Amino acid sequence: MFRILVADDHFAVRQGLLQLIREYYPDAEIGEAADTTALINISLQENWNLIVTDLVMPGGGAIPAIKQIKHEKPDLPIVVISTHSNEAYEDWTLKSGADFFLSKDLVSTRLAVLIRQILHDPM
Repeated sequence: MFRILVADDHFAVRQGLLQLIREYYPDAEIGEAADTTALINISLQENWNLIVTDLVMPGGGAIPAIKQIKHEKPDLPIVVISTHSNEAYEDWTLKSGADFFLSKDLVSTRLAVLIRQILHDPM
């Protein structure tokens, strides 16, 4: 069973991500975080196979969270999603330690495939 943590400050977006992930991974245990502080705390207190997080959230956003999480858990894959889809944001995010960057416009078509790749799950 996979454990996936989803972080987004917008409740509707977070619920949409949960629904999408559950469609492909109905047995996965999925955690939720609504801000940067919760993302960091939950990430470090529990064991996860993957984190999917929004780039911009209250409390500092994904960049400081990624740095702290990767310091403690360098092998934990992190996917950053964002409405800011230009190349500069993607480069900045990946240089900060995220493993993948995905525009929110592409989440519905690419997130499940990306999760499958990350978790090495043939489904």
